[in-house]
Amino acid sequence: MKTGIKVLSDASVFMPTEPWTGLALCYNSEHVLINTVASLDQHFSTQGISQNQAASVFLTHLHDDHSSLLPLMVIPHKIDLITTCEIFT
Repeated sequence: MKTGIKVLSDASVFMPTEPWTGLALCYNSEHVLINTVASLDQHFSTQGISQNQAASVFLTHLHDDHSSLLPLMVIPHKIDLITTCEIFT
């Protein structure tokens, strides 16, 4: 996919009553992650996203189910982290 949105979900499908934590916005085959999810590697694999396609991460807040950055810290290229000066939890 060159342009689009993929839901990175902790539930099997998006449901307002079920946990979900992240989105992957794709533009020109690069992804901006809005929040990250637990088991990010598995979600990437399920959605057909390579870690090399991750360009940046936008964190809306720092709950542990929204900010799983460890898988992105070990990839060979730099990931931009985008957030505000104050993040409310």
